[in-house]
Amino acid sequence: MAHLLVVESWVGSMSRLLPRAIRENGHAFTFLTRDLHHYLRSAPEGTAHPLLGARNVITADTNDVEALLPEVERLHGVLGFDGVVTSCDYYLPAVARIAERLGLPGPGPEAVRNACRKDATRRVLADAGVPGPRFAVREEWADIARAAREIGYPLVVKPVDLCAGMYVRRVDDEAQLADACRSLADFPVNARASGARPWSCWKSCWTARR
Repeated sequence: MAHLLVVESWVGSMSRLLPRAIRENGHAFTFLTRDLHHYLRSAPEGTAHPLLGARNVITADTNDVEALLPEVERLHGVLGFDGVVTSCDYYLPAVARIAERLGLPGPGPEAVRNACRKDATRRVLADAGVPGPRFAVREEWADIARAAREIGYPLVVKPVDLCAGMYVRRVDDEAQLADACRSLADFPVNARASGARPWSCWKSCWTARR
């Protein structure tokens, strides 16, 4: 029987399916989260949430990876983990860092970081000779507008580290571009309040010509 460390999860179906699958396959898990109630309120009324079947539920700041690593290392020394997983995109880089720190199986942190950052993915693909559209990553409005003019409209505008198509827009001119950037500026952190990761340029947009 394996003992897995589960770091956060998507709310809703995945917060129920993942722990259930772990237990049905004869394994156990410890759940590490900033806020257990973030998940429990999604459970159908009158039922126990599968996350409560964890061997341990531990509260820690999962958004602060540098502080989390030594804490998880101490937990590993006491509880002994055979693997570390998550079902939430936002925590894939943290899980990769934890696996590396604990010597557990998993993809390398750099590969995961590049896969989770849209602009980094494009640069890796370009370095490998894979063709793709022109793009730019900018933070300030003047630089965004200038890059857009250089690439040419229409453009696709998106934040570099959100998911599920959030705030992705086609823009046909500078006015639409400005509107898209204003909307993103009003959303400074993601749903997990983790907009201040060291590898994140949260307010940046990348633009790619269609």
